[in-house]
Amino acid sequence: MSTNYYWKELMPELREIAEFKHCDLTYVGPLIHIGHSAYAGKYCSRCGTTLITGGSRYLHCSYSDVRREDDIVLLDACPVCGKEDMITNSYSFSITIWKHLDILKSRDPGEILVVDEYNSFLTVGEMLDIINGAQAIFQDPRIWS
Repeated sequence: MSTNYYWKELMPELREIAEFKHCDLTYVGPLIHIGHSAYAGKYCSRCGTTLITGGSRYLHCSYSDVRREDDIVLLDACPVCGKEDMITNSYSFSITIWKHLDILKSRDPGEILVVDEYNSFLTVGEMLDIINGAQAIFQDPRIWS
């Protein structure tokens, strides 16, 4: 299940960008929408690798998104160690703009500044744990474009 994350309000560090009036300032806009976590298939926790044959760049691709369908095949065992005993479910985190990560790192981990799409409030520390716990972190402009 994927989850979207948002700032409770526009952060002061983003106000200058907001003054350019180019960015959407609603909850789906890149200044309020921090990003989202999503299921990313199987992962070997021993070796730290995805079981998708083409690697993590193919985590959320469909057959229509790739040239070679072999790149999105899910392996039964780890491609590095060949074992199946440390395979777990993984998730990715797509960040809307990297500035959000800078802001999170500069704040007190106990501050409650984030809300998810289910209206649950999170501290900065909890949000950083979600991002840092992801097996793949990337910027995906399709989220807001």
